[in-house]
Amino acid sequence: MAGEATLLEEVPWAGVIICQDPNALYKVIDNFKNSVLLISDFGRLKAQQASLVKDVVLPYSHRINSFNGDAGVGNRDSLLFFMGNRFRKEGGRVRDMLFQVLEDEEDMIIKHGTQSLESRRLATQGMHTSKFCLHPAGDTPSACRLFDAIVSLCVPVIVSDDIELPFEDIIDYSKIAIFVPSSDAVQPGYLASMLRSVSLGRVLQYQNELLKIFRV
Repeated sequence: MAGEATLLEEVPWAGVIICQDPNALYKVIDNFKNSVLLISDFGRLKAQQASLVKDVVLPYSHRINSFNGDAGVGNRDSLLFFMGNRFRKEGGRVRDMLFQVLEDEEDMIIKHGTQSLESRRLATQGMHTSKFCLHPAGDTPSACRLFDAIVSLCVPVIVSDDIELPFEDIIDYSKIAIFVPSSDAVQPGYLASMLRSVSLGRVLQYQNELLKIFRV
């Protein structure tokens, strides 16, 4: 490993580099700044290291099973679902504030959870039976949870002000997700009231657009 680290530090790389994990190549990324980086977001990268001009934002692979069915809300009794680490670094600090304002709402499931097979099972069940899935910022603006929601037909509610989404030039994310500024989302009652005002017909519209995306 020491020899590999030395090589990475010495070689002036170009070409295409897969760098999707936020910590990937973190200590030697300056040696790859002339390469085309395949990344999930720009959360931990400086302006001189990466940009939309040369790099490509790719989706995370989803971790849970895809929903096997068509658009519909008949079995989606929960209004909003989130399961993940409550406490994150940097931009993810908004998560704790969201927990505080949402965890006591009757029709919302907001749980702290870490990665495990049991957590994945519970997340699959929760996303498949909820109308909306919360996507707050984590250690960086993006996370695989967004793509779990897409394959679950659970309308993403994105609370991540600096997020960069994959293929934004061809996908109209306003048709498949709801974007909420962090400053509004953490206000008591704001998010709950907004989501309860979305008609079932509008939820179905979102779901049908989600079907077009994950069946491509």
